[in-house]
Amino acid sequence: QAMLDAEPGIDAAILDMNIAGVKVYPVAERLRERNVPIVFATGYGLEGIEMEWRVFPVLQKPYTAEQIARALLQAIPLTNK
Repeated sequence: QAMLDAEPGIDAAILDMNIAGVKVYPVAERLRERNVPIVFATGYGLEGIEMEWRVFPVLQKPYTAEQIARALLQAIPLTNK
């Protein structure tokens, strides 16, 4: 979250859903407030994502560069930019 305070110009974010047992929802909420396109990355599939956040694209690990590009393109229209 400190990075969000220091970096005002984030264009998009790919967030790993579970980092050392900590969910990324607080970071995702801050990004959503700033209209930053969000993509979630997970090894657990949609079941590991709360319903509120399932509107955002999800990358299933492992993923390819093509899948990343496609997910980011899907995420952009979900913002209010």
